Amino acid sequence: MSQPPRVTVGRLIVELHRLTRQELDAATRPHGITPTQLGMLRRLAEQPGLSGADMARRFGTSPQASSAALATLESKGLIERLQEPNGRKLVRSSLTETGKEVLAVALDDLWEVERRLLAPFTDEQLETFIELITLYLSHSAAT
Repeated sequence: MSQPPRVTVGRLIVELHRLTRQELDAATRPHGITPTQLGMLRRLAEQPGLSGADMARRFGTSPQASSAALATLESKGLIERLQEPNGRKLVRSSLTETGKEVLAVALDDLWEVERRLLAPFTDEQLETFIELITLYLSHSAAT
């Protein structure tokens, strides 16, 4: 390439993120949660009993940010947090019945958003798109 392209890949990725985030925000808002909180609910559905530190590692945030997000989910009645019975300060989180219900409905809405956003792609194009994004991410993580 002798000249930089008119539209840079970085700019397209930023725009893709912005659009996707906007759509995800709109899909989760009616359920009283954010996309990040939805991710936390999903993780707790898959692995009940995670601590705030576990969640921080999985989401790449600080333990304080994770603890604050879990406290918000607890205040909404979507999770319960229980201290380890052995007297340690470790607090484990799990979904409440309400949390399970909100998660199920919000995930349905999330999948609908994804179907709508990916509708322009043929199956072959979608497969290629996923392969290219995966390659980009794995290369970026390795450097």
